[in-house]
Amino acid sequence: MIQCVVFDLDGTLINTLEDLRDATNDVLKEYGYPIHDVAAIKKMVGHGGFKLLERALPVGKNGQVETAEAFEKFKDYYEKRMTNKTKPYEGIENLFLELENRGISIAVHTNKPQAAATGIVRALFPDHSFVDVIGYRSEETKKPDPHFTLEIAKQAGVEPENCLFVGDSLTDYRTGKNAGMQIVLVTWGYRDRDHLSQKKDAKLIEHPMELIDCL
Repeated sequence: MIQCVVFDLDGTLINTLEDLRDATNDVLKEYGYPIHDVAAIKKMVGHGGFKLLERALPVGKNGQVETAEAFEKFKDYYEKRMTNKTKPYEGIENLFLELENRGISIAVHTNKPQAAATGIVRALFPDHSFVDVIGYRSEETKKPDPHFTLEIAKQAGVEPENCLFVGDSLTDYRTGKNAGMQIVLVTWGYRDRDHLSQKKDAKLIEHPMELIDCL
């Protein structure tokens, strides 16, 4: 019986691509590098902001030191615009209400920097209570490492097998798998159905309310 649902954030609950593009391009412009459109950024996301910057920077300019410097600039730019164009996907609000009506806890585990994750959830979902909102804290503990995913289950007082991990990427699949949770992958996010269907033991859904049938 599912008692807690742990959600990824970007591409699962909210569409962040335009704000991510704008903050990334702010950094690239500062360096005088070529900028990227939304379609390009969509292919780069999925492993946290550091990886996004590593992929966005020109080859030869994206070593560890250069990327770390660019990532710090990115965090500053992103913090100023992180809810300018970002919105929840249609149906997420109704899904939260239905889960809460059923007494099911909700939480967020994302590779987005912690301050941004907390700020966005607070701004876009002010009427909902989350067990926790956990963002990027270190390379060692970012998804698909299950450390903080299991911490969420512990805080909720729920065994991992009674939790559902919901995301839009194979990183989310591996996170849920590593934590011993049941897994649902959404097709409205940043990876298409063909990509996600590689994992035959994950349930795929096309609309948020379809999650109710997976409980």
